[in-house]
Amino acid sequence: MLCEVDNRNKNPGGCFLQLWKRTAKLENNINKLQLWANSSGCIEGNDFIHGNYCYRILRFEVDFWEAELFCMIRGGHLAFNEDENSWNATLYYLWGVGFKMKEIWTGVYKDEGIWKYTDGRNAKYTNWATGNVFDYGDDCAQIRLEFNYQRSAMYDRRCTRNPRAFLCKYRL
Repeated sequence: MLCEVDNRNKNPGGCFLQLWKRTAKLENNINKLQLWANSSGCIEGNDFIHGNYCYRILRFEVDFWEAELFCMIRGGHLAFNEDENSWNATLYYLWGVGFKMKEIWTGVYKDEGIWKYTDGRNAKYTNWATGNVFDYGDDCAQIRLEFNYQRSAMYDRRCTRNPRAFLCKYRL
């Protein structure tokens, strides 16, 4: 059945309203995924290239592993920075698209006490905030973009119940 009849309120527009809400939700999800229509390369004006990788920001918010799955299905991973140069390029891009004073997932997680990149390798570069407290159960990393560019840093967070925007990285 496409929609349920609301017998309590006897609302004649109830079925139409339900279908309209479902359609609006579907259209919203389609709009979110349209960025991936051209998955063979970077989309000019939306993505940025650094080294042999294309980076694509997704502004809708999901948990860490949902974000990683989203990136993996499209041939990439949650973006992680392997050196200070890629860290600075990422921050510069995020600031350039107006992503300031926000938090975004980065592709670093803890596995049995060891911080790793989402491609499975041990993390060699991190930029943890000076005041970050490594709490028990906070096994995923995010970048907190501060108003002052130089103060932007990584913080550990729980992988679930903390939806964030995210950045995918895929090889060109």
